[in-house]
Amino acid sequence: MSDSTARQPGPGAQPVSAAGWVALGVLLLVYTINFMDRQLFAVLQEQIRADLGLEDWQLGLLGGTMFAVFYATMGLPIAWLADRAHRIRLISAACAVWSVFTALSGAATSFLTMALARIGVATGEAGGVAPSYSVLSDYFPKTRRGFALGIFTIGAPIGLMAGTILGALIADALSWRWAFVILGLPGILIALALLFFVREPVRGRLDRPAPADAPRPRPFDAARAVMTTPTLMLLTAAAAATSFGGYGLYQWIPSFLQRSQGLPLRRSDPCWDRSSWSACSAPWAAAVSRTGSGAPMCPPMLMFRRSAWRWLRPSSWRRSWCETVSFHCCCS
Repeated sequence: MSDSTARQPGPGAQPVSAAGWVALGVLLLVYTINFMDRQLFAVLQEQIRADLGLEDWQLGLLGGTMFAVFYATMGLPIAWLADRAHRIRLISAACAVWSVFTALSGAATSFLTMALARIGVATGEAGGVAPSYSVLSDYFPKTRRGFALGIFTIGAPIGLMAGTILGALIADALSWRWAFVILGLPGILIALALLFFVREPVRGRLDRPAPADAPRPRPFDAARAVMTTPTLMLLTAAAAATSFGGYGLYQWIPSFLQRSQGLPLRRSDPCWDRSSWSACSAPWAAAVSRTGSGAPMCPPMLMFRRSAWRWLRPSSWRRSWCETVSFHCCCS
């Protein structure tokens, strides 16, 4: 083997193209819209309950069980399709679907019509995350992939924060129906921007070629690998437990604070101060992971921990219900 051959960089050492950074930025917007539209129902459910005459068990079905069942079950066939279809078009179509159904939620007149709208939102959002991971993995080499996924993950807390703030402000100024319409329509523009500005990367271009005699993956090989690897099993169980508790908090903390603490919907502006720390921690952690350094907890989270105890005192609960929702978004 010659020296020139030995010095050739492997797939993981390739630089990131400008198209890769554009793809990351647009997909970050898509992911932010995803969580913003998802959070809207929780923020507005007290107004929805009063207007449509719903019971708490119906709110639980609309915001929890019904959404989760369709989100989880539709995610599998959409992920299968993402391995075989044009991923950018798939993500764009999914974004347009959940955005349209978010806007249609504002036209709901009963439990049934709201349920149909929520099913549409869940089905669309099921097609957003898995194909995005696949696209980013083909744009970013192994040495930069953790950082890219960390940046992409920022979309979740930003979307939760934006849905909480904007949904509350619009509902207070106009109505909960207009909040769904106004915050649902921008997703259609983002879906179009994805088609125009992001190119479909060559699938697997940064991966090492598989051996010629390698067996073809079967549909449930990934599930079998998880079930037979204790670390992955524990990680999956921990993620499920976190989501079980976290999404319950996301949906019911706003109702608790409005019913029991008498906090008005409009007082949501202070949440920018604290919930923004959650967005700071993801890229920092990804950068530490990428460099392999043994850095301690990142400074933003240390600062957040110092302020969290002062903020959690009962005397400060009455500042804003949105602050409490945002705190739980940071901690989960």
